[in-house]
Amino acid sequence: MVSSFTSSLDRIEALAASMGLGSTAVLRLDGKVPVAMRQPLVDRFNRPGDDSFMFLLSAKAGGVGINL
Repeated sequence: MVSSFTSSLDRIEALAASMGLGSTAVLRLDGKVPVAMRQPLVDRFNRPGDDSFMFLLSAKAGGVGINL
């Protein structure tokens, strides 16, 4: 899920939590995530067999060489 508004990502994340999806199932990349942690999040989500269900991405967090 990509959004320009982190408040939208907050709501989606809260909805996922209310549905019982654990914090390992939902990954989030926004402006608060350190640059060094961004590509590892993408790599984890794309890894076969990973239990990640949803990737929440702020459209404004790009521009630092993230390979989606």
